[in-house]
Amino acid sequence: MKRKTLLSVFFAVLFAVCGLFGACGTNDNENSSDSTNQSEIVYTISADDISLLIGAEYKPDCSVKANGETVENATFAYRSFNTEVVSVSGEKLKAEKAGIANIAVSASVDGKQVAEATFSCKVNENKGIHPVKTSYLLYVSNNVKGVSFDTSTSLSAFVYDKGEIVTDAEIVWTVGDESIASVDADGHLQAVQVGETYLVGTYTDANNEELKTLPLPVKVEIPVLITRDDVIVDKAKEIQMLDAQAILGEDTIGFMFSASANKTYTINNNQMETASFKAGEHTCIFYNKEQSLGVQVNVVAADFVIYSKEDLLTLPTYSSGYIVLANDISDVEYVSGGSMKTFTGTFNGLGHTISNITYKYTKNKDNQTSWGLFYRVNAATIKNISIVGATLCAGSSGAFFYQTAGGETVIDNTYVEIQFASTSFQSGGAFGYAWRGTVSYSNSILIVNTPATGSNGLIAGRNNSQVTVKNSYVLGTGLLCGNHAKENSNYAVLNRTAGVAYATQVEFLMAVSKDKTDFSNFNKYWDLSQDIPCM
Repeated sequence: MKRKTLLSVFFAVLFAVCGLFGACGTNDNENSSDSTNQSEIVYTISADDISLLIGAEYKPDCSVKANGETVENATFAYRSFNTEVVSVSGEKLKAEKAGIANIAVSASVDGKQVAEATFSCKVNENKGIHPVKTSYLLYVSNNVKGVSFDTSTSLSAFVYDKGEIVTDAEIVWTVGDESIASVDADGHLQAVQVGETYLVGTYTDANNEELKTLPLPVKVEIPVLITRDDVIVDKAKEIQMLDAQAILGEDTIGFMFSASANKTYTINNNQMETASFKAGEHTCIFYNKEQSLGVQVNVVAADFVIYSKEDLLTLPTYSSGYIVLANDISDVEYVSGGSMKTFTGTFNGLGHTISNITYKYTKNKDNQTSWGLFYRVNAATIKNISIVGATLCAGSSGAFFYQTAGGETVIDNTYVEIQFASTSFQSGGAFGYAWRGTVSYSNSILIVNTPATGSNGLIAGRNNSQVTVKNSYVLGTGLLCGNHAKENSNYAVLNRTAGVAYATQVEFLMAVSKDKTDFSNFNKYWDLSQDIPCM
């Protein structure tokens, strides 16, 4: 509760008045010059700060004193410094709207102004109880994986009566449905179970008049912790075991709700069926068996999951589907040639890294050559993947694929360091040849430690199509995209990219410092604490 503040403002005005309460006279019996008796009087005004309700009219209780004695016949005039809050009509004030206005008061005696003062007028809302909060949200559990949620709260409100805040007002709180939430005599609101109800506060004044709040909504929910974790659902398995401790911080999962599909999945013994789960990314909430807490995660349902180096080596045999990388993999001799498949699906690295990968090149009848993770792509998506310490041995190659065959291919949130790249025809750091369709290359870092020669490019060895580069950093010497003697707007040179990509670390860091590079589009897998962001 707030405490009323009462201030008395005294302003003294000194007037030298002759003949007001004394007399200036002449002795008729003596022929002498007039003599004047003068008395000095000090006038003071007493004007207290006041508090009004909206719409109230009030005549202030001011007084004027002369040398400490009250002057009975004094009159007062008022002027408001904020007429929108308090207006003045004669000797009455009217509260127009909530706020504070300073009021000037002048006192007159026998038609002469003798003193002035100012006081403050605070205008409150209408009479009643005004709760500090108009609605309440509580949870049935207060801890999810070490994060606290409110299961209870203390209730409080201001009581206004006769234009003033009532100090130490006793308010009785009641809950509509006590099976949802309970409240004690001290105004402590406690969640009971999931549901919705309402809360009312009541104050009874000295005249036994009750003042009530409007019904205040009370909602009790299961606490849901939103994490940055991924849960992989491997659709190649009919039944998948889920790690309840890793997901919930508890031993048992009760059920899972997919917000994307608006569907609930039953989890028995921490196992779930995967057949009905559509491939792709889903926002899901896992709940414990008691339904007292939940954790929201990104569920990635994959047609093929790469767990090991051996799994990675089978990647070129896939022409479609949703593929994810479940672990970091290192020291790989990679071959993608031979099958010549065109990939049309999605490859999601989930922030994992493939390091020390050598894209092999051998001249033999089986054409055992690697042109990238994939040979050819058509409207494919490659994202959230880091490739470090890559060696491109073959011509017409790149870290991700050799050639686009149509549609829009998306490369997003990727990090590539090329240790060695072939200078042969149509070799680029990210991919070899933009032949048909378009390529969107965004939020990515590319470092090529060996210079491109001739007309090869750093991102694309050759571009006969359209490559859009956004919010990326390319470190290397040469073109962004190889032109191979063709001249049009698609073949961008580094110094003509208008801040889309940066050729040196200095340029990149300067762009970052001037907010020209937007890190908000870099997703959760990036480490942005480094000079050059990396996965």
